[in-house]
Amino acid sequence: MGHYYNLDGDACHTQATKKGAKNKTRPTTVSDARKLKLLPSVTTVFDTVSKPYLTEWQIKEALKVAYKTPAGMDEGEDAWIEHVREKASQQVGMAADLGTNVHKAIEQALNGQEWAQELKEYVLPVLDLVRGMYINEQVSESVTVNPEIGYAGCVDLAGWMKDEHSMVEIPTVPVVVDFKTKKTKPHVAIDVSETYPWQLAAYHVSKFGKSQRELHPLARAALVFISSTEVGRVEVKWFEHADLDYAWDCFKACHKLWCLRNDYYLTY
Repeated sequence: MGHYYNLDGDACHTQATKKGAKNKTRPTTVSDARKLKLLPSVTTVFDTVSKPYLTEWQIKEALKVAYKTPAGMDEGEDAWIEHVREKASQQVGMAADLGTNVHKAIEQALNGQEWAQELKEYVLPVLDLVRGMYINEQVSESVTVNPEIGYAGCVDLAGWMKDEHSMVEIPTVPVVVDFKTKKTKPHVAIDVSETYPWQLAAYHVSKFGKSQRELHPLARAALVFISSTEVGRVEVKWFEHADLDYAWDCFKACHKLWCLRNDYYLTY
């Protein structure tokens, strides 16, 4: 299972089911993608590596639910485990839904559209931060397709900045920005998952790189963290060319492993 795109950048995350099936669609499989010559999303490629931060968070959520959920007198161990698993899954899903809604509101706000005002405590600090970046030719939530390497994905924000080390006033520095909603604790630094800069590098090469294979010589990128537990806390982490160059090597290695594991080699 995973997310996939066609060469036109259209999302192909689901496929129609056969007539009479309970659901009209089902998730796209690797077999479907191989047959239809679809490109895996950047995040789908990351299925090949472990995500310790995500795993630890999911375990903590399950333990919290378990702590608050005593077993019933007539409830067996297997039934209790399944009950806890289901409730923990709901908690994780709620957190994911908040992240999705905040992302959507930020996208709409950046594009001058109406957005959910009940999320303003999350959105307004992000808008202030983005304005301070002075990014020209901003494009929000744009799909980038890289058939040269074989992947695609949706970029939260991209554009051009002025080179602070140059006297040239014209924006010449390509920048990619990704928004991440995370639970945080007061006075505790935000953990940066190792795949986050890989994701930025993959988007950057696809969108601005030479022949979609090499990183732009002036590449910059940023992660904007939005706290879901400390309302109003927004922090930015910048990545310079050297950081992104290393991250690009990591992504290519991960992509190669994904292709090997899935016997996935497409030619166009």
